[in-house]
Amino acid sequence: GFGYGKCRPDGADVSFEREDGTVLNREIESWNPSGESIVWVSVPEVKAGTEFYLRYCDPLQTEQPASQTDGSVWSAAGYKLVMHFAPGDNFLREAANDVSVTGYGSTEVTGVLGGGVSLPGGGRTESAVEISQSKLSTMTDKSKCTVSFRFKKPNNSVSTARMFCGNNSANAAAFDIMQWSGTGGTGMCVRGSGTGNAIAVLPTSAIDWSLWNQFNVVFDGTSAQVYTNGYPAAMNGTTITAITGYTNPIRVGNYGQGSGIPGSFDECRIRDGVSSADWLLAEQETAGEFLTFEPVEAAGDTLKV
Repeated sequence: GFGYGKCRPDGADVSFEREDGTVLNREIESWNPSGESIVWVSVPEVKAGTEFYLRYCDPLQTEQPASQTDGSVWSAAGYKLVMHFAPGDNFLREAANDVSVTGYGSTEVTGVLGGGVSLPGGGRTESAVEISQSKLSTMTDKSKCTVSFRFKKPNNSVSTARMFCGNNSANAAAFDIMQWSGTGGTGMCVRGSGTGNAIAVLPTSAIDWSLWNQFNVVFDGTSAQVYTNGYPAAMNGTTITAITGYTNPIRVGNYGQGSGIPGSFDECRIRDGVSSADWLLAEQETAGEFLTFEPVEAAGDTLKV
């Protein structure tokens, strides 16, 4: 059976393969020989009966595969940005390791999956994770994208504060996602390129902000729909001004003029295109333990997943 002692200390010799021997792209988020490790694998299709194999103890595989840092685990599905906040000294690194990331007041915490990042709230240079937008210039259609993140607050209060923004001001060219308490309801406010608001009504009876929740915002060019924990939220208006570009840094937990929210974030992602409701529900369920594995008889150091 599987044992960390049979693998290289960094897991470099661990691979995943389809039944026909095709090696799948994989990325180790965290490798912990004394406990639980997190590995992301790009599987082209998953349906009932899908099987693939974990192989390890390969003496010829002494270095991490290219997919560990080139973003290919995510790019095949259209993701332009993936932030795991993986545990370790470089917990602010981006999955593809090709954008600049700066933390202000950020500290490492335990996330939903592996590590997360905690922000104290306040001004932009006091509470934010700032990410360059170099890759977002290659979006197929800048007005159509899906923004996803997991978030929790220190308490269940609701106020108006920025959560995830591509804007430098309240009416710039990119998206603006904030917790909201004001005109239109209590919950979340979403903007595109302008001040037009789409309000997701999220009463405290429906969501506990002090717990980890999955948020997705789908921008289709003319409207925005918020999903919470895989399901569409009630919206008080959905029309927004279309996103026209990305010229400012993306900020987790803030925007260009302060008003940052206190809380913890994990798995912040931007996907090129409009994700379906089924896609978002599946993304939510990846936080659960829905895969099983078993040894393959007479196959050496291999597990069937």
